[in-house]
Amino acid sequence: MPNAPPFKARVGNLAFNLEEEEITNFFSDLSVKGCELPRENGRPRGFCFVEFETKDDLIKGIFFFFF
Repeated sequence: MPNAPPFKARVGNLAFNLEEEEITNFFSDLSVKGCELPRENGRPRGFCFVEFETKDDLIKGIFFFFF
């Protein structure tokens, strides 16, 4: 767990038709700084990186996503 920014989490097993906005909306109760959805040949690869403003939001985001 990082003690200094960036506070990023890798989120996997995503549907290939998801967009950044949908992922950001999923974490809307937390302070999301940004979302990076890597693409290959214009198509999402099934995972993303979500950056949170604070370490606490990163922890909450991980807990919220997995539980």
